[in-house]
Amino acid sequence: MERGSAEKIYKAYFEEGREKNITEIHPYCSDYYKSAALANIYEVPMVLIPDKEDWSVPEFVLEEIFLPPRYKRMLE
Repeated sequence: MERGSAEKIYKAYFEEGREKNITEIHPYCSDYYKSAALANIYEVPMVLIPDKEDWSVPEFVLEEIFLPPRYKRMLE
């Protein structure tokens, strides 16, 4: 992330924009904040977990008994 990016945008849009009539702020904005970059973040497909009935669980795991803790931890 570029340092001082927000300050550059503010200065370019609000201070210089009045004098130069700037209507497009994308040249003053880092590529990380543009909509195309944000869309690329969510481009990776999610791997779905199969239904519980379709799981192949080993027998020794099914035989294991898991219990919750006996006591609640005291809040400090």
